[in-house]
Amino acid sequence: MLQKATVFYILLLLIVLYGCNENKDLNKISTQEQLVKIIEREIYQRELEDAEENIAILEQQDAKVIGGLLRASINCEKNDFKKCIAAQDSFEKLYFHIEKDEYYFKYLYEQGEMYLDYQEDTLAIEYFEKLKSFVVQHTESKYLCLSNLNIGKCYLNMKKDSIANSYIQEGFTQSMKSKDSLVVAFGYAIKSQYSNRMGAFDSVLYYATKSIVIYERLGHIKGILINHLLIGTAYFLVGMPDKSDQYFKSGIDLAIEKKEEFILMKLYVNYGNLLTYLKKSLEAKTAFVKAYQLNRKLMPDKVQTQILIALGNLAKDNQDLVNALEYYKSTADQSLLQKNYENYCKALQGVGNVYFESGDHKKALFYYKKIEEMLPNVKSEYGRAQIGVHLGVNYNLLNRIDESIKFCKRTVDFGMAGSLDDLVSQGCDCLVKNYKKLNNIDSLEYYIKKRLEIKEAFYKNSAEIEMSKKTSKIEYEKDLLAKEVSIISLQNQLEIKNKKRALQNLFTFFLSLFCITLFFLADKFHKQKLKLSRINEKYKAKQLQLDEKNQNLKSINSSLKNFAFIAANDIKGPLNTNMMKIKSMEKQLAEKVQDVESWSHFLDEIRTNNLQLNKMIDDLLELSNIDVNLPDKTVFDLREIVIDVIHDVNTLKLRNFIAMVDKLPTIYAHESLIRVLFQNIIVFMIQNCCSQNELLLEIKSEIDIDKKLHLSISDNCQGLKKHLTQSLFNAFEGQDNLYESNGIGLATCKKIVELYEGKIWVLEDSEQGNKFFFTINVIEDNIL
Repeated sequence: MLQKATVFYILLLLIVLYGCNENKDLNKISTQEQLVKIIEREIYQRELEDAEENIAILEQQDAKVIGGLLRASINCEKNDFKKCIAAQDSFEKLYFHIEKDEYYFKYLYEQGEMYLDYQEDTLAIEYFEKLKSFVVQHTESKYLCLSNLNIGKCYLNMKKDSIANSYIQEGFTQSMKSKDSLVVAFGYAIKSQYSNRMGAFDSVLYYATKSIVIYERLGHIKGILINHLLIGTAYFLVGMPDKSDQYFKSGIDLAIEKKEEFILMKLYVNYGNLLTYLKKSLEAKTAFVKAYQLNRKLMPDKVQTQILIALGNLAKDNQDLVNALEYYKSTADQSLLQKNYENYCKALQGVGNVYFESGDHKKALFYYKKIEEMLPNVKSEYGRAQIGVHLGVNYNLLNRIDESIKFCKRTVDFGMAGSLDDLVSQGCDCLVKNYKKLNNIDSLEYYIKKRLEIKEAFYKNSAEIEMSKKTSKIEYEKDLLAKEVSIISLQNQLEIKNKKRALQNLFTFFLSLFCITLFFLADKFHKQKLKLSRINEKYKAKQLQLDEKNQNLKSINSSLKNFAFIAANDIKGPLNTNMMKIKSMEKQLAEKVQDVESWSHFLDEIRTNNLQLNKMIDDLLELSNIDVNLPDKTVFDLREIVIDVIHDVNTLKLRNFIAMVDKLPTIYAHESLIRVLFQNIIVFMIQNCCSQNELLLEIKSEIDIDKKLHLSISDNCQGLKKHLTQSLFNAFEGQDNLYESNGIGLATCKKIVELYEGKIWVLEDSEQGNKFFFTINVIEDNIL
């Protein structure tokens, strides 16, 4: 693709040079207006040295006013706010008498943007409102649209979401009617930022993708970086860390390359949050420290409290509670000084969490109650809801279930009313934990389903947005070709002196362009067709998997029916025996038999049968509940677990045996289930061996190319009470003596193996000992 583009531009350059060889001097002439546009483009593309050189040329042409404004823009891009303010003040003194031309509009806009970047939102609103009052009569002016969007952004920073929404909606509607690509891109970016505040992350991705396509086309560095920040944050908050990492890293690299330190600071903060989530503590701390250093450099009098909160969270996660407490308390002091009650509540929450983890629940509760008291001071409804759900989580940990449910339900209701999927998801997670503790099955099921619906909707929207982005790139390339046609047409119009040559050049150009356009479009169409074909194949493969799973479900249902029939008959055995004994006892009572030993024997048999029946029922319950209420999976050394199981079996003193354990891998599974699996198989092999020789067990493993773990357990036993067959793994089948073994142990093994997407089987009629084989899917990429 790159080679094709290179050929295209070389051909385009040759055509232009061929048609313009007699007008070189004409192409070098630029008006002040054209030079200003070039300088503005160089500024937003961060080519600041070139921009300063062109400003000097502009000022030599008696254009000091616009030159001064452009120099102020460069200082703002360099984040040198003091120089920017000085330049703007100088301009205002020299130019205050003219208030309604394009230069003065630009001055007001630049002044507002500078204060917005410096987080002086009130001053920024003052300048944008003033600008809006001057241009309100010019409904087509880009400054009217930009003023509304920036005022909305200021109110967004001030947590006044409802006011922000009205300005942003008005500005966005105006931006969609604009012919200026930068205005359109800015409208999408602000809409994405508002969606991010509201937690509508599918909308964040949609608008940011639209914005970034335009900014990339124009080479607008700050716009590209802002959208990288928004997209990375959105993917992180919905649990897609890989994509989030991709956008944060590329944004950081670009910001460092272009020396855009202000947005780099924000990227480091959000990237640090991602690394904290991924348990990469050292890298996370490095990112936060870099962000804090940039903060002190760029805005020494405006401490970013969210960075201190992040450092406190990181210290707490690493159990460095002393430093965590120091960070949180420092954040609380700074937030209270800045009247940032939302971060003040977050800092109080951090302090409460530290006391909770240190075991001082009384102090923790004191700070959580203090957060409740401060919540009404948080101006943003979204901020209150977000703090509320975290408060609900904390109350859950303190087992104050009613209070936890109250805050979480309030958050879920607010989130559902505003389509704020992240808040709904967090609230549902907390409510699921609460209703588990209350054993409220109906509510538990409702909130689990609600959480799944949100996740499914997001993944679906993300796929659609990715397709939309690819489509936008195709449209961009078509638009680029159209613009190239326009540029060449303009060049040909300037070459009127030689009509014959101009006509030949024009014909040659259009013929070449037509062929190249056809080639590009045909190539794009072919690639899109291939992609659609691959997508269809994936859908077909998914459908085949679903059909296979349905068939497996039918087979399982059939097995359950057979199992129920066999289990019912076998459970009746001890009961029937007891009934016969009882009838015999009644007969003896009728005959007044005084044989005490016979009575004792009857009672012992009845007691034995009842104990066996109870054990059978307990085994059935264990089999049916083997996959219910499981703890979280963990990473552990399989060899250590197997050695523990062998030691436990030895303590039962069933039979003397020796076990040879091969090198086994580290796995990711439920430790308790793996213990049961190995214990049941080893006990079965010991109990059912008839050989008088010393019993030797050998345990081996290997990992196949699909990352499935294959295990085998073999012995040197030359004879069993019964030959090994696959029916051993069906409860109540294939056992010689029902009262010694009901077969549920091996049935349990089969259920555990199938839980890990594996199979279990035996080597039938072996003359060299007996072997059990099974496969389990417990190997993860990050532990290989």
